[in-house]
Amino acid sequence: MEKIINMSRYFLLIFFLFTVSMSFPQSFLNGDFEINCATDCIWNMENSLFSSCMANTLAFGTGNSVDIQKIGCGYSNPQHGKYFISLSFIIFNFYRFEAVSMKLSSPLIKGRKYSISYYEQSDTTFNDGIDSLAIGISSTPDSFGAIIYKSLPPINHWIKRTFSFIAPYNADYITVKMCLFHEGWNFIDNFNIDTCLININLGNDTTLCKDQALSLDASFPDASYIWQDGSTNSTFNVIHPGIFWVDISKNSCHKRDSIIVNYTPLPDVNLGKDTTLCKGQTLILNAMVSHASYKWQDGSTDTIYKVTQEGIYWVDVSLNNCSCIDSIKVKVINCLDDCKIYIPNAFTPNDDGINDRFLVVTSCFVTEYRMIIFNRWGENIFESTDSTIGWDGKFKDETAQDGTYYYYLTAKKTLNSINLSGLIHLIR
Repeated sequence: MEKIINMSRYFLLIFFLFTVSMSFPQSFLNGDFEINCATDCIWNMENSLFSSCMANTLAFGTGNSVDIQKIGCGYSNPQHGKYFISLSFIIFNFYRFEAVSMKLSSPLIKGRKYSISYYEQSDTTFNDGIDSLAIGISSTPDSFGAIIYKSLPPINHWIKRTFSFIAPYNADYITVKMCLFHEGWNFIDNFNIDTCLININLGNDTTLCKDQALSLDASFPDASYIWQDGSTNSTFNVIHPGIFWVDISKNSCHKRDSIIVNYTPLPDVNLGKDTTLCKGQTLILNAMVSHASYKWQDGSTDTIYKVTQEGIYWVDVSLNNCSCIDSIKVKVINCLDDCKIYIPNAFTPNDDGINDRFLVVTSCFVTEYRMIIFNRWGENIFESTDSTIGWDGKFKDETAQDGTYYYYLTAKKTLNSINLSGLIHLIR
C-alpha cells in the first residue's frame, strides 16, 4: 500500500540513522525503531497505533500519520535493524506535522555535555532544498521540549552528522520533528548518544623512512594516559616500527586509539670520498639504486654525473617516498710535468702564527708522498705521508732544540718521481 500524498505539494525525504552504544550510561531503549507487532510496510498510522506497536517510542505530532518501513517498501533500506520510520510536515490542512519522542535508558543531567550522531538522507526529486530537522530534549514523551540541534538541509544519500550539546535541564526523552514550514516526508532510524566525550585520534596507519620520528599526541584536558609501553605522558615519540596505542581516562570515561607504524629503509647511495683530479680528467659519479629517482645539484636527473670542474657535487636519491643525500668535494689541480716544489730552509715554531711549521708546498698534485726529518745523530724525529701536514718542531711531544736538521722527501707526480733531501734550520 502506498502513502497517499497531495500532488500539489513538494515532499522532502530525510532519512536518519541513530546507532546505539551500550558502553555509555545513556542509550536509546529503541533507537533503531524495532517493532513488537507483526507488520510489513504500514502507512499513515495514527499516533496511538504507532505507539502501541513501537516500544519506548511515542508519536505525538499533529499530523497523526506516521509510517513504519523496512527493506522492500520502495524508498530506502534501514541502516540498523529491520525497520525505520517516516514523518511528514504537511502544509495542506493547517500545517500538520509528525513528531516522535525516544526514551533514554537513564535521564540526561542538567549541565552535562553529551554528543549525538545520526544519519540522514533526502530524495532530491521532492526536496525544495531548505527543510531541516529539529532535535530536542523533553521531560515528557508527548512534547517536543527544548531544541538542542537543527540540521543542515539533507542530501539524497545517507550522511552521518554529529553534534554536541549541554543539557539545559534533566530530561528522559530525545524528540524529533521538522523545524520549517515546508512540506516534507522524513525517514528516521537509530540514535547514538555518547557521554564519554574524550577526543582521541592518533592518525591513520603510516610508513616512515629510516631514522624518521613520529610524535603521537593524545592530549586531553585533565585526563590520564597509559601507552603500550606503560609510559604515562600525553605524547609518545615513535622511533621504531610497531603497533602503538594509548588508553585515556577521565573520571569514569575511557577511550583507546591505536596506530600501526612501519619503516622503509633509505636508499643506499655513496659518491665516494673527496678527491682531486688533474686538469682535463673526468670523474664519473654513479648513484645507481634500482627503481629510484635522482636529483643532482644542477637539477639533472640521470643515474650518473660527469665531473670535470672543481666543486661540491651532491645527489638526492628517492625511493618509496624516502630519500638520501650524499655529496663529494672535487679539487682540480695542474698535473703537468713542470711541477714546482718549494721547500723552506728554516722555520720558527714559536706559535706566533707565522712560519710555525716546516711544510713542503707543490704547484701540482703528487702521490705516494713521504717526508722524513732526522736530527744530526740520524734519529728519525718526524715522518708524514700527507703533504698538508708539516713538522711543528717537536719530538715526542717535547720542544726540539734549535739547530740544523735534515729532511728526505719522496713523492710521485704525473711523469716521474721526486727524491729530494737537504738541511733545515729550526730557529726559535
